[in-house]
Amino acid sequence: MKILLLNQAFYPDSVATSQYVTDIAHELSSQGHEITVLCARRDYTEPQRVYPRFEVVDGIRIHRVGSTRFGKKSLVTRILDAVTYDLLSLWRLLRLPRHDMVIAFTSPPLAGLHGALAARLWRARFIHWLMNINHEMAMETGYVRRKSLLGRVLTAIYRFTLRTCERVVVMDHWMKSRVEREGVGGHQNIVMVPLWPITPDEDDEFAAPRGVNLFRDKYGLVGKFVVVHSGNLSYVHPLDTVLKAIVRLKDDPSIVFVGYGVREKDINEHVRRHGLANVLKLPYQPRELLGKSLGMADLHLIVMANAASGLLHSSKIYSILASGRPYLFVGPRDSHIVSDVLEPCAGGFHVENGDVDGFLEVIEKVKRLSIEERTAIHLRNRAFVASQFSRRECLDHFTKHIIEPSSDRPKPLSPRLTNL
Repeated sequence: MKILLLNQAFYPDSVATSQYVTDIAHELSSQGHEITVLCARRDYTEPQRVYPRFEVVDGIRIHRVGSTRFGKKSLVTRILDAVTYDLLSLWRLLRLPRHDMVIAFTSPPLAGLHGALAARLWRARFIHWLMNINHEMAMETGYVRRKSLLGRVLTAIYRFTLRTCERVVVMDHWMKSRVEREGVGGHQNIVMVPLWPITPDEDDEFAAPRGVNLFRDKYGLVGKFVVVHSGNLSYVHPLDTVLKAIVRLKDDPSIVFVGYGVREKDINEHVRRHGLANVLKLPYQPRELLGKSLGMADLHLIVMANAASGLLHSSKIYSILASGRPYLFVGPRDSHIVSDVLEPCAGGFHVENGDVDGFLEVIEKVKRLSIEERTAIHLRNRAFVASQFSRRECLDHFTKHIIEPSSDRPKPLSPRLTNL
């Protein structure tokens, strides 16, 4: 079968969506399908880096289109880059040969619309994988007014896309509930496919004792207590609680932000205003170094806006679990992090947005963990992610219930998910 994948980021881009779509492409290719990918020439986080217009990698045909290179410094620059990419990718899409199936992801926001149009033109099967519900996030956080012309147009496009696709892929039951509100049903199936760790399958950095780590050595963190936030710093990742806590923490612990996004300016301003010496910023790390990057943490941070539950899926949790390190989730209790991970596997901590005192209490609690307690968390988290969110199981579920036609409604991925 000839399958087309639509996503802005793809190999060798290091951003998370690129890693997941690359895994999916390789899986489908290994099953004998003819895979084509339409993506961007410019790196998602480093737009000055440009990839070839066309190449074949491991049998996968990769078509790349250009765009402006304003970057992720503000919402306006993100929109300009997305619009130019959308126009150029649609033009390139219309010149591609017919495919039997189109799988569209959600970066940029109009990727789903492009997939719907191509599928109708080719009379192909259309699958929409919702990694984020972008327009709803913009509305919930106040960037776009729901009743404005733009808000109405984006909502209409979203509903058209949902009603055009054969199946909708979501990653948790909170997002599934959001899609169901749009009346998707009948012949359309909503299928839950959780994500998986994108770290190397085996990485001795995860088992290394505290203080023995490439990144700790390189950045002078040996012997220090290190808190790491790894991933996107977008407008749905409010850092107010974290930044207020950092001021009260003085110089200990060291806080490391790995990644890019519009929230960088908040970090920079806070560091400048308060003269903070315990904050370090690093770029996204390539996949082969991600295990070592995550392995430098004594505690990981995951941050989510209250309004983002069901609209945003924090994929970083899976690689954090694979690292075996404890984590602190700052965000709403009604979220997949709490219900799908923290409650069934007590390897982390949770505080609500705004709870600075609770944040500081968790820091002190993790500092006091004994070697035996840390080992227990390490084993518990790694065993949990291996049993519930393995790459092999998730990809098998995807191909069995989405790629292979079936008249039966897909079953949940594992017994634990039957009540989601």
